[in-house]
Amino acid sequence: MKEMEAAKKRAEREATKSMKPGECLKYITVVLDRHLAESPSGGNILTQLNSAESKFQIVDQLVPYSVTWRRTVTLHNFGEDALLGSVSTKDIEEEETLVYVPVADFVLQVYNYRQLQQGDSCVNQETLQSFLHGVKAIYPGKKVTLIILGLDKYFRNQSTQRQRQFRDIVRNNGVTTEDGKKGKRKKKKEIESSIIITRMDVEEALTHLQLWEDVVVKMLEEPEQVADMIRMYTKAVAEAPFKRQRDESSFSFHIESNAVNCVKVDKDGRGLLKVWQRHIQQMRNVSPEMSAAIVAEYPSPQLLLQAYQRCSTEKEAQLLLKDITVRRGAGVLATSRRIGPELSKKLHLLFTSCDSEKLLQSTT
Repeated sequence: MKEMEAAKKRAEREATKSMKPGECLKYITVVLDRHLAESPSGGNILTQLNSAESKFQIVDQLVPYSVTWRRTVTLHNFGEDALLGSVSTKDIEEEETLVYVPVADFVLQVYNYRQLQQGDSCVNQETLQSFLHGVKAIYPGKKVTLIILGLDKYFRNQSTQRQRQFRDIVRNNGVTTEDGKKGKRKKKKEIESSIIITRMDVEEALTHLQLWEDVVVKMLEEPEQVADMIRMYTKAVAEAPFKRQRDESSFSFHIESNAVNCVKVDKDGRGLLKVWQRHIQQMRNVSPEMSAAIVAEYPSPQLLLQAYQRCSTEKEAQLLLKDITVRRGAGVLATSRRIGPELSKKLHLLFTSCDSEKLLQSTT
């Protein structure tokens, strides 16, 4: 019995350790589609993953240009005698997936959406929404992020092409140089130029997509950015269980956080003064210097309330803080000012009013 309890505790420690930042990446495998690995971004992606010491596999995914993640978990089987302490591993699919959409495909999908909105027949023509439906049918339950690379470059090329055509027309008295080209090349050019979209078309298509579908769309311009995004997603996927466990609270109304800007209070009360200062700083237009000046005069809420109670009149209490000096800067650049009557009245109202519906603006 003692051996079993010890084995369970050891398994719990190992499971907790495997979720911690710095350790969790060892249990994540990045699964890259072969088309993405062979794309212009592929070299950067592999370099980034190697530098982060992330495991990866290159396979033919069901969705071309997609990235998925697998987590290796250790299973401890506790039974009696021979089965005691037996260990096995299992790969679990993570819920995130990235899908890289080539800009030519994206332009065509936006174009088809525009034609559909204008009432033109687009039967069997793929739009962003139908493409996403196909991805979700293959990866049910996964959170999808679409990556579009080089859209700004597409629009720059379109602008350059229009300017060139305009110059050709001016130089040739209204006749474009395209008219003198061979028929085959001219026909190809006409097909390419027939599929043109604007930035407004993109905004409308993306707005419709994100209103109706649960999807994230990232616009990137450089292959290096694709590699950076896959590396960041890999780290986020690896650390997700640890962060979920960290953010769990015993009470639904209590939010715990280890964020950088949070003030930590230890068992000896160190940090309470900073909490009091931050509390005052929540007021609109209260700078750190102003809250520090008030805290220096009244180091705790209780001391401020006692000072209010000692005032002989309501007016005196409202103006209690108005002459506190606020100093900014140091040396020859140092300046000073007072808290002032308006803020003093608002702080008095905040700490003494029993009416929860009263607005802080109602200080007159």
